[in-house]
Amino acid sequence: NDEIEFSFIQVKQVGAPAIIEEVLNLGVTKCKNLIFVGSAGSLSKDISIGDIVIPKSSICGNGASKYLNRNLEDDFGKMEKPADKLTALLLNVSKKITNGTNIKTHNVTNFSVDTIFGQFPHIDKILSLGAKTIEMETYVLFKASKIARIKSSAILCVSDNTIIKKSLYSGRTEADRKLRKKVRNDIIPQIIISCFK
Repeated sequence: NDEIEFSFIQVKQVGAPAIIEEVLNLGVTKCKNLIFVGSAGSLSKDISIGDIVIPKSSICGNGASKYLNRNLEDDFGKMEKPADKLTALLLNVSKKITNGTNIKTHNVTNFSVDTIFGQFPHIDKILSLGAKTIEMETYVLFKASKIARIKSSAILCVSDNTIIKKSLYSGRTEADRKLRKKVRNDIIPQIIISCFK
């Protein structure tokens, strides 16, 4: 962007272990703010493919987070929150930019899982914990960021919706894929740049 200088780190791997490495490494830099851009699956009929999610919290469903604890204690089922001010800023800007479009912005509890395919038999349990979306990185992102003293938040584009039978594996249309691509390539960059202008 001509007006603002950003550092952009593309993580080529998915999941909690990759995020732990990237975030803890940033802890020895001058990084103060970190916005994770990723994808999430919807667990609600009210959250559609292409919608934007700014998690208000993330529930641990991974094993890698043990390495962020002194005695390798398990965090499964625990909750982490993003930085309040950065999250509020992302939420407000996203709502302004998507106002008047068919894209909605949601601020919901997320569940961070280790496996895509392995989640399906456990959807009812995940829903019972209060999760409205599911993805693989935000729990450790928020936890590792606190350890590294970095303010972090996340902006996620909804890629699929298990509840309405549009999973990553089947049911999605070409229109669903195009909408998601437009949001990721056009709308999310606008939101991030607008947050720091």
